[in-house]
Amino acid sequence: MGDDREQHVVFADNAAGQFKDCRNGAGAYGGIWCENVVSGIARDLLAAAMQRIEPKYPIVLHVHDEIVAEVPIGAGGIDEFTRLMTRKPAWALDLPIAASAWTGTRYCK
Repeated sequence: MGDDREQHVVFADNAAGQFKDCRNGAGAYGGIWCENVVSGIARDLLAAAMQRIEPKYPIVLHVHDEIVAEVPIGAGGIDEFTRLMTRKPAWALDLPIAASAWTGTRYCK
């Protein structure tokens, strides 16, 4: 820390409503960085999927990694919905992406 050439990244947690140094000032460890990167990528994939789905299937809810759309009975289809969900973005063509879909009269998973 005393050497100006050395860089140090501080990771703070705001879970309790005010920022506190993570791990008592010891900084973040690899698992936290990996978790945050994966969560960010998952959010980007979900947001892009929602933009593709919304014109055909009106989205009424999304929870974590799920999208709930409300459509008239007989409209649309699971195969098309899944295809729209799993279309790979140009920046992640080699990323394995999978999804499953179901239909029902209520959202009660």
